[in-house]
Amino acid sequence: SFAIISKYFSSKNLSVYLPQDLQIPNAWDYPSNEWGLMVFANDVVALDHCDIVVMLSFGKENNAGAAWEVGYAYAKKKKVIVVSMTDEKRIRYKKILRIPRNY
Repeated sequence: SFAIISKYFSSKNLSVYLPQDLQIPNAWDYPSNEWGLMVFANDVVALDHCDIVVMLSFGKENNAGAAWEVGYAYAKKKKVIVVSMTDEKRIRYKKILRIPRNY
């Protein structure tokens, strides 16, 4: 689902950052807390530079990282769109988002 949404935005000439795609070089060489801080720092930089945040909400299956990212973006006055991913929407990706033309 994330790849489909990313492809959609990319096709509109928008730059896309997916936190799950972040690769920390030699990640296994770092203790968990150091690795976590590196991921956190990268996410903050990406959020600070973005214009809009889109969260695919899977209800009870959401994770704390996604919730934090949306909260941080909201606090920074970024436009936030939360898409509730019902079973029907998971099947019909083409109708998930309708983004305003100025984005």
